[in-house]
Amino acid sequence: MAESLPILLVPGLNCSLRLYAGQMPAHRVDSRPLLASIRVPTLVLVGEQDAATPPDLSDEMAAAIPGARLARIAVCGHLSTMSDP
Repeated sequence: MAESLPILLVPGLNCSLRLYAGQMPAHRVDSRPLLASIRVPTLVLVGEQDAATPPDLSDEMAAAIPGARLARIAVCGHLSTMSDP
């Protein structure tokens, strides 16, 4: 499966495609119904070029969490905290 994944990694990052493949949406439980129950301050952070969790989905998450803030990082993909610390 890892062979068919698009390369979404920033050059220089030491990340395993196999680990990444294990986190793909087909292998994860949909937690969206639980978002409304979050009762702590929440920041939803997304890279504008995130292909794994597109910004539109982050907008949806932020809207579903009471009081959440949304921050978008321009020129970043899925690993925004690593590629643009």
